[in-house]
Amino acid sequence: MKIKSLEIKGKTFLAPLAGITNLPFRRLVKECGCAVVCSEMVSAKGIFYNSKNTVTLMTSQEDERPLSVQLFGSEPESMAQAAAFVENMGVADIIDINFGCSVKKVIKQGAGVALMKEPKTSDAILRAVRKATALP
Repeated sequence: MKIKSLEIKGKTFLAPLAGITNLPFRRLVKECGCAVVCSEMVSAKGIFYNSKNTVTLMTSQEDERPLSVQLFGSEPESMAQAAAFVENMGVADIIDINFGCSVKKVIKQGAGVALMKEPKTSDAILRAVRKATALP
């Protein structure tokens, strides 16, 4: 399978799970043959404010590549900046944007599944992130 120029050897993808898909878990799943693993969801605002906890969520090791980092947020500009930051860190091969989280804390920020009610904002986020990074 190929996503843009990224060659993926296998058919299984680990879904992002907050509080679960940390580095040790991702490495374990990768050892079991998963083709692509994904980080826990990462806050675009947390990246903007250089939150140590947020940056820790993106800690990775070469043996878990390809790695997808999932971003969540509700503002196109901050999502684009976060995507560019992730690309510049060199930790991810794929940027995943969260449009499905139904946790109240995320919805209150207008992110996750709340974006399904805001197609114009969702479109603006996708366009901004796409413009900010070459990653698929």
